[in-house]
Amino acid sequence: MNVGQAVIVVGAFDGPRGRMPGVAYLPQNIEKIQSLRFRIVGGPNQQVAEFGSAEHDLDIRNVSRGIATIRPAYLGTYLRSLHPQSSVEPAAVELSAYYEWLRTRFASKPMTVMADSAGSVVFAKMTGTARSGPVVLLAPIMKTPRASLSAILSQKDPYGLHRSYQLVRAYKWDGQNLLFVQAHSFPGQEIFRAFFGDHMDMEVADEIGRVRSICPVLIYGSDDDRAGVQWADAFAARVGAKHVWKIDGMGHSTISPKQMATIDDSITKSLKNCRSPSVSNAS
Repeated sequence: MNVGQAVIVVGAFDGPRGRMPGVAYLPQNIEKIQSLRFRIVGGPNQQVAEFGSAEHDLDIRNVSRGIATIRPAYLGTYLRSLHPQSSVEPAAVELSAYYEWLRTRFASKPMTVMADSAGSVVFAKMTGTARSGPVVLLAPIMKTPRASLSAILSQKDPYGLHRSYQLVRAYKWDGQNLLFVQAHSFPGQEIFRAFFGDHMDMEVADEIGRVRSICPVLIYGSDDDRAGVQWADAFAARVGAKHVWKIDGMGHSTISPKQMATIDDSITKSLKNCRSPSVSNAS
């Protein structure tokens, strides 16, 4: 699909472990790529890209700046689950291998990991060069997945986890291949718990901070009722965040075009100055 100067590829891409489904925002001429963003979207049964959203529109505009965005549909995202087994460890293995493959193919291009929400938990278990370069943590889980789930359920059901059922295409891993098992609907809470499994009580900050990245960047919304903004300062210190940006008025899942532009500007500034620690409020 062509949109202006951008080519949006929806499908499966070659990779080290076979073909990886996902969405990529690329220039029509690959040689015009100046940098890449490796986007780890937010976890349990989530869509890889929402067409027409502020994030989608920004990814298209960024192509004209030479920024390509890759959004892998890793294990545990929409229609690709290991339910009832946890997807965190297998997804981390899959994403680590794919990142290394891209890193080799685009060796001369700067590459940044962006981990959204529950994607921060998957990033925390990744290995290799993905853990030695810049990483942007966007509205990450700042305590444990269980604390995040408790925060969700204490609200007036803003995410529908009390009552909703979601379709899951469940697979199992035989050591070499993904084998389709069944398509079935499960309660939202069950999908959340199954995705994290034994990692429900993992202190995310400690796991990420165990291996220091060159430039960890933390971005979160002042009105986020899911990630745990009360732990933001402690989280930033424990992961060694060199840049912290609080976006005024931003919640967890709904991001306005203006807020998305502010996020992108914050990322650009942080990556240019990642050796100069800073903490900022943005509006």
